[in-house]
Formats: sequence, structure tokens, C-alpha cells
Amino acid sequence: VFCKMIVEGFEPLNYFTDPKAGRYNCFDFAIVAAGYAFLGFEGGGVVSAVRMLRLVRLLTFVKGVPQLRAIISGLFRGMESVFYISLLLAVVIYMFAIIGCMLFGANDPARFGSVFLSMLSLFQISTLASWTSIAYTSWYGCGVFQGDPYVAAENPPARGHTKFGSFVGYKCTNSVPQPMTTFFFFSCYVVVTAWVVLSLFIGVMSIGMFQAFEDIKKEMREINYRMRLEENAATETVEEEEEEKKKKKKK
Repeated sequence: VFCKMIVEGFEPLNYFTDPKAGRYNCFDFAIVAAGYAFLGFEGGGVVSAVRMLRLVRLLTFVKGVPQLRAIISGLFRGMESVFYISLLLAVVIYMFAIIGCMLFGANDPARFGSVFLSMLSLFQISTLASWTSIAYTSWYGCGVFQGDPYVAAENPPARGHTKFGSFVGYKCTNSVPQPMTTFFFFSCYVVVTAWVVLSLFIGVMSIGMFQAFEDIKKEMREINYRMRLEENAATETVEEEEEEKKKKKKK
């Protein structure tokens, strides 16, 4: 940064006001200044994290590659609709959370004891991450299928301490197997969320990508059209100059 400022000679402010690289130079200067400001914190970890922000400048490479620019533009366009899809997903999870509390709250209080716990469990199910253990607890009953967070001890600890943190200990006191209810509830929920709602994310992103590529194609056509106009204008100018020379020779 300082070497670039020295290169500017008697006008070091040109480093910041350069029409092409001025914005990126300001960004680099801010990162370097912040690095020196946090130099004494946490053994230099903050400084390394701040300096990693300079990798953002790699995004300038996107401007020179139309395909990458179309992909990034498509992602940002898709994000405009992702908020509404996320809102729809939250409403669906909230509705199923209330139903799950009423159906499985007594048998599985660790996961369906409250609306909040139920929503957390259902969000995990929507990602299809180890959702079968939750379903088996409701299918066979917590007394038969005993796994985390339930323990077989008669007096489980109030809180279980592990290397990942402290967790509330639960004891199965009302084991109620509900195979058919579990089958229909989890089947409907997985179909609605993991297959339908989450597929909307892919659809929205695909539409955004398609529109972005169409815009890039339109932009390229306009650039080619302007280039042809300039070439034609240059050709006409040359032809006119040649005709004028011929007329002068005839005179």
C-alpha cells in the first residue's frame, strides 16, 4: 500500500482517487489500517481475520468472465425470492410444530415438549439429518427406542456434561408407541418441506440464473452491434476519403 502511494510521487492522493483502482485501493488501505489497529488483540488472530478480507478483491475477477458474472448475478437475483420461501418454510414448520407437540409431546418431551423444541426438531428433519432417530422414538416409544437424549438410568442427571456443552437430561416417563401416527406425520412433513419447499429454492435460483444468462447474451449482442456500427462508420469514412481523393485527382 505504502509503496503504491510512494509511486504516485508528489500526489499521493491519486492512490485513493484513481478512477479505475481507487475504490480497491481504499479497501486495501482500510484493511491494512485495521490490521495495525488490532495488532495487540488475541495474539494476532484478529489481524489475520481482518487481512483475510482482502480475498474479497478476487471478486473483481468476475467482471472479466461473463459466465461467472452471470452466475453471481443469478444468485443475487434468486436471493430476492428466497426470503419469501424462507417465510413459507417457517410457517409450515410452525404449523407442524404445534401438531407435533399435541401428538408426541408426552412420549418425546426432549424434542416435542414445547413449540420451540418442536420447531428445532422439525428443522433438523427438513434437512434429512439423522431424522430417523426422532421418528423411531415416536414410532416405538421412548421406553423401547432409548437413545440420545434419553438414558436408561432410573435417576438421570439434571444436566449432562459433554465436551460439546451441557444438555438437559431427560427420562422416559410416558412411553407411547404411535407407529401409524408417526408414519403419516413424518411422511407428510418430509414431502412438504424436504421435497416441495426446499425444491423451490432450486427453482428460484435456476430462474435467476436463466434471467442472468439472458441479460448477458443481450449485453453481448448490444456490444457486438455497437462494434459493427463503429466498423461500418469507419469503413464509410475511409470510402468517403478515397472518393474525395479521386475527385481531387480528376480536377
